[in-house]
Amino acid sequence: MILLITFTSSACSENKKDIEPVEIDFLLPAFAISDDAYSTSYRQVYQDAAENFHKLNPQITIKVVQATGNYSSFQEYIESNEAADIVPLPLSSLPALEKKEVLVDLLSLQRSSGSKQIDIYKGILDTGMVNDKLLALPYTTDSYVVIYNNDFFNEASIPYPQGDWTWEQFRDISKKLKGGSMLPYMTDYFDLLLASYGKSILSPDGKTSIGYLDSPEAIRTIQWLNAYFHDDKEKKDTGVLGTDYGFETLKTGMVFGSFYAYSYYRNKFGDLKDKIGVASLPHFESGERANHLSDIYGFGITQKSKHPDEAWRFTQYLALSTNEDSIKFSEYYLTPSKSMSEAFHQKSDPIKSIFEDEMNYVVKPSRNNNVFNYNWNEDLRAQFINLLTTDDNDIQDKLHELALKLDQEMNRLKIEDDQQKESVTP
Repeated sequence: MILLITFTSSACSENKKDIEPVEIDFLLPAFAISDDAYSTSYRQVYQDAAENFHKLNPQITIKVVQATGNYSSFQEYIESNEAADIVPLPLSSLPALEKKEVLVDLLSLQRSSGSKQIDIYKGILDTGMVNDKLLALPYTTDSYVVIYNNDFFNEASIPYPQGDWTWEQFRDISKKLKGGSMLPYMTDYFDLLLASYGKSILSPDGKTSIGYLDSPEAIRTIQWLNAYFHDDKEKKDTGVLGTDYGFETLKTGMVFGSFYAYSYYRNKFGDLKDKIGVASLPHFESGERANHLSDIYGFGITQKSKHPDEAWRFTQYLALSTNEDSIKFSEYYLTPSKSMSEAFHQKSDPIKSIFEDEMNYVVKPSRNNNVFNYNWNEDLRAQFINLLTTDDNDIQDKLHELALKLDQEMNRLKIEDDQQKESVTP
């Protein structure tokens, strides 16, 4: 499903208002500060976009800046006097930032500016929403897929996976491939498998895991995951519980990865890069397709901005347009914008189109809940990993114990947070 949000570059020059000259600070992402070739070229894209936007809008100057203060966190920076007008930020940080009220609701800017609606996939746009406010405009997305080595399939005389397929088929193929496959035994991936049943580790409001982490669907998912690991003794003996280290060393034929991982493997494989294939993420036979986003970033506009409307115009120019600068910008990412995808041929690319199709099935992962992330400590992590050696008949009880302990930790943090708020209330 797609939420229509379209914008063209001409909108930057249409309906120009007679305004006083303004300067907009645009924060450079931290990784683009280095002097290596990649960072330098990426940084130049922003500089060129700022200059070209200024030519179209002479009253608005975009200044690309770096954070100069010594900040312990991004939240500390965004609350400081140095905070730029426009900031790139991970969307997983939005719930905490929303509580601080440091970001502008971009939907209000969209409405007040009269700009047309925006064409970003709904599941992705929702990751930028908190309490019905769009706090960051997603400009990049990276969904999960299965990455495989053609040679392993050719050697086993197995057709390459294509189109809609299931986790049951994935497991069956893994048994036949030399080196099998690697699917991490970690909560993030358990949560993703669980999403195929329309469930999550947490309740929709994120307040409890009881009835979710210990649901019948969760029990079934752990049983399947355990059976998958027990198919191949090597998986249990790796000591890494199914991470992707075996793929680049040609020890396994299928791994779970993102577009970033795919690009990394192609670079590592060198002349053999065309041996790498990509397939859609499977689902359970009795479930439906579902996907989580990998690393996703968006542009936010800070409450400290004196010119939020002008900041919004540049944000649209860079992330929702089909101009020369947005074309260069999109070369570094998978764009979540439908119009940009069509203009830049992302939808017709044989590899990128597979990643884009996954955007139709995006659901929010539990790790987007900061309270869950904070409380998923080493004890809980160890308790989860111990499920791998748990008898099927005992999994229900063990998951319920885990849910009770997680809820206890989340409630403790909520009480501490409420007490802290009361202590600072005048």
